[in-house]
Amino acid sequence: TTSASAPVLIYPYNNSEALTPCNLRWNRSNNAIRYEVLFSDDNTFSNIIFNKQTGDTTFNTSYEHTIKDGVTYYWRVRSIALGTVSDYSNTYSFTAKKFGINTPTNGASEVSTECTIEWDSISATSLYTLQISTAVKFNAQTIVYEAQSSNPRHTIPEGILKSGYTYFAQVTVDDGATTASSDIISFTTKVIEIPVPQITYPSKGEIITTDNITIRWQEQKSNGFRVELSQDSTFPARQTKGKSTNGTTYEYTYEGLQAGVWYVRIKAANHSGYTEYSDTVSFTIELPVSNEEITEEEIITVQKEKNTVEIYSNFNTLEDVKISIFSITGIEIESKIICPNVPNECIILNISNLPDGVYILKIATKSEEKICRIKK
Repeated sequence: TTSASAPVLIYPYNNSEALTPCNLRWNRSNNAIRYEVLFSDDNTFSNIIFNKQTGDTTFNTSYEHTIKDGVTYYWRVRSIALGTVSDYSNTYSFTAKKFGINTPTNGASEVSTECTIEWDSISATSLYTLQISTAVKFNAQTIVYEAQSSNPRHTIPEGILKSGYTYFAQVTVDDGATTASSDIISFTTKVIEIPVPQITYPSKGEIITTDNITIRWQEQKSNGFRVELSQDSTFPARQTKGKSTNGTTYEYTYEGLQAGVWYVRIKAANHSGYTEYSDTVSFTIELPVSNEEITEEEIITVQKEKNTVEIYSNFNTLEDVKISIFSITGIEIESKIICPNVPNECIILNISNLPDGVYILKIATKSEEKICRIKK
């Protein structure tokens, strides 16, 4: 037989607090081919938690799921050589502190939406994965944020967490030797007063000469936004183009819009639903004639003075002309049908009865329509 000396324990240190899971480590003994690890919750080892053999000088406690947070444990190791075993090492004790999230605490409230999550540090080589979910069950549908870090802390970027919502967080650690997951904690973000959004583009009464427009609004705190576009100022559901965006998106582009007056409004999401709508902004889409190859405008308006508008047509036939005047918010003020006496006759529109301001003028024949802005 070959004698073997008792190992010398290294870590966890005696009478210390140790994060679990951890690696139990000891010095290599001469002639040892294996080691026996004895682990107990009492110093007489009358209640054995585990008794394991290994060829290494480490044993990872992540393989054992009976270690509890806050409990003091005792451990010792002996060497196994050919035909013999050594005496046990000195007994070391440590109090287990389970790897977990320290900040925010479980059940915390009034947490910032850009909070810093902090957890226990396992080692300098550890890689941590943080996941945040809207439910205690973590899956692709509930996880709203995931990040990896080599540091035991991570700050959540703006726009991820919503105001006044409850979230669940968990951290997983892997340093090659240790793999563990923290307990899941919950926290509730602070309720923030969300202001009513303000549209910055387009301006009220603006003329747009393409069939697309990018609606923009002022940057602000929000859980998200709802943009609504309609050709009816009352925004009926079936005639309204609605789009929801996240809390860090401050514009949305509508494409393929037809000519005419449009109305847009926005509301911001908050912890209880939505804010009031923003002020409604109207704008006008003016598009060139696309169904015929026309080298000149078929309807031309000229305003030489504030009280009259001259309307010219390139049609060589007599057609009734419907002329409508709208307020800048799209309310029809007056409408009339004029029958020209001769082709290409100039129509003089008298607007002296209107208060000073900006108006939308709509001129329509059976085959053509023109919308423009006039100023009185």
